Amino acid sequence: SAFVVVEGWPVVDALYFTATTFATIGFGDLKPVRPAGRLLTSMCGVAGVGLLGGLVSATLAAWREEFEEEEAGERSAAPWLRPWQGLLALFSLGVVGFKLSEGASWSRAAYLIIGTLSTAGLG
Repeated sequence: SAFVVVEGWPVVDALYFTATTFATIGFGDLKPVRPAGRLLTSMCGVAGVGLLGGLVSATLAAWREEFEEEEAGERSAAPWLRPWQGLLALFSLGVVGFKLSEGASWSRAAYLIIGTLSTAGLG
């Protein structure tokens, strides 16, 4: 990450900041102080919105295609449930990972993962 050079941050902090900025989360625990770092952060935020929008669009298109294939062929009992399975798996993995890595309570881990998945940055 360029923040290693621009801000002088350790690699882990620079990657963490880049990921949270691209995801438009912005926890606020790290922030650039140099003008070049602020410019880079702005560019990452704008790029992140586009990348996130593209990812959501591609995911929805894939789900729609899958539903159309199901409609044409064999119909499942609950086709509306299928998209939520991936989100539930991602949420569960995040909560367990945060709980194990940070030692947080289950409720705190769930709260933070909801904030992260929704890009609300609940911190």
